[in-house]
Amino acid sequence: MELPKVPIGTPVRVFVLAALLGAAGLVVVLAGQSRELREQVRHLRRERRILHDGVVVPAFRTTTLAGDSVLIGDPPEGGRQLLMIFNAACPYCRETLRHWKNVVRRMRADTVAIEPYAVSLDSDSVARAYLTEHAFDVPAIRFPNERTAAVYRAIGVPITVVIGAGGQVLYGRGGAITRRETVDSLLAVLGIVRS
Repeated sequence: MELPKVPIGTPVRVFVLAALLGAAGLVVVLAGQSRELREQVRHLRRERRILHDGVVVPAFRTTTLAGDSVLIGDPPEGGRQLLMIFNAACPYCRETLRHWKNVVRRMRADTVAIEPYAVSLDSDSVARAYLTEHAFDVPAIRFPNERTAAVYRAIGVPITVVIGAGGQVLYGRGGAITRRETVDSLLAVLGIVRS
């Protein structure tokens, strides 16, 4: 049995054309929403992996490789702590090291109360050798245990974190620091004016 032909311009044909155009528009809208949702998921995953602004971390007591007791996550009033988390085998840490050195040099020339710490994920002996080899002269620490390292999200390195009053993270960045804009944003959070 053959269906009867519907002449062009009839209400049925107009309805079908309108439905197809509506469906095409819906596909475009859904594709845009899908793209937006994927970006939101990527952002949430990134925030879960790296400490970011606004997160509050617990304080913990540890000793530096030199044997001094320090409290991390609770800087003195009005001060900040800069944690530079690394391991000796990481090529991105070596790439970032020159920027960390520059930031520390600028901190020491400024009057802002900032405590810098190199946080090693290696053994004491490997950390000492690495810091000596690269002439990185800041107090070096290790997390007291794996649980604390996990709370500070020290999984992939390098990681740069600035902690303010009450353990609030003011800045968190995972990955190599390679651009001047990144160094400038870190200096701004530390309260150091770039000259």
